[in-house]
Amino acid sequence: MVERNHGWKLDVERGPGWIIVHLDREAQAEEMPELADWVWSVLRCHGGKRLIVELDDNTLLQSYLIGQLLRLSKRVGFAGGVLRLAGLSSQNVEVLRGCRLDQVFSIYPTPHGAIFASRITVPEKESEGEDAPAQKNRVRDCPEYHLT
Repeated sequence: MVERNHGWKLDVERGPGWIIVHLDREAQAEEMPELADWVWSVLRCHGGKRLIVELDDNTLLQSYLIGQLLRLSKRVGFAGGVLRLAGLSSQNVEVLRGCRLDQVFSIYPTPHGAIFASRITVPEKESEGEDAPAQKNRVRDCPEYHLT
């Protein structure tokens, strides 16, 4: 099922126990839709609680979209569901890391990986000194990282 709204396209499919929403930015629009509400209504319409949002390579995570994903994540979580992100470009993964949101969102390389939980993680690194934060299993999109 494909839906369009204010320059955005949602392509919705059902996976094994999951609703997968492919989010694609088609064009710049003056008015920004409430994507969280729109995706939430699609999820409720399909009767699911487990959601994977896949972004295309052309969609940049800017403050508006990050805010909408956070809002959607809270809504899904309060309903007892799960939200996972998939297909993010390395640039978008770095944006989430920079905001420390890689600790909030579960990020996977593909929807298939999100369904079967093959999460990309960084192996543990030893911290340099007592004040250095531990670098435990941070999500990244880079060939040097391992699937767990």
